Amino acid sequence: MKSFGLGLLSGALLGAVIGFVKNPQTGNTIKHDFKQQIDETIADSNNIKEAKVRFDESSAYLKNDGAKLIENTLSSITDRIDGFNQQIAPNLKGIEDSLQNLQDNLPQTTDEDQL
Repeated sequence: MKSFGLGLLSGALLGAVIGFVKNPQTGNTIKHDFKQQIDETIADSNNIKEAKVRFDESSAYLKNDGAKLIENTLSSITDRIDGFNQQIAPNLKGIEDSLQNLQDNLPQTTDEDQL
């Protein structure tokens, strides 16, 4: 991060020097433009630092709290599925028995009977 800041500052200063050499403005105008350029560079640097802090905070949240939230959610889903299976198991056996009874009591047909 330090090298990025140094590169940013160096680039801004080099750009300002080149601008001064190629620009035939008065001393006060050049001072004003130079100060404005430096102020904008400092503001950009501060914005980058703040964005990095927010990124680090978000990463830490996802690493710690996000993992716990996912774990809790998966546990809750598993518990609900288990509860559903326990409730449906007796009914499922009854449905299976009823289907078997229907199959056993259906008259047997042949292909000739269907024509």
